[in-house]
Amino acid sequence: MAISFSSEIFIPVFYNLGINTTYEYLELRFGRKVRNATTIMFMVANVISTGVVIYAPATAISAVTGTLQTNCSKKFLNLFIIQSSRLELLLTLAGKMINYLFTFILSKMAERSEAKSAKNLVEKVEKLVEKV
Repeated sequence: MAISFSSEIFIPVFYNLGINTTYEYLELRFGRKVRNATTIMFMVANVISTGVVIYAPATAISAVTGTLQTNCSKKFLNLFIIQSSRLELLLTLAGKMINYLFTFILSKMAERSEAKSAKNLVEKVEKLVEKV
């Protein structure tokens, strides 16, 4: 629902103004100070939310394994936080790699004009994804 709303409302406005991001729109509409303030607020919110996303599962795992009741619970909690961070980084990198490969495949297929229509393109990409 949010995607359809955004595509119907924001994309035409951005296209007509010749801008690419919300931050560019904020600068155009309200000035550089508002753009910088919004950027800083976004960064702070992401840092806080990332901390919660990493700390919450680590605390839950520590509670389930019973390490919170022991004297060395802080050591185990730190270990779980490090492991959660590593897993999150690995999953993020894997997702970005899949996205890159998918885009690369589509661009190469478009360059070689192998697909006569959008339907053929989608069918060929689905076949390639099944092979992977």
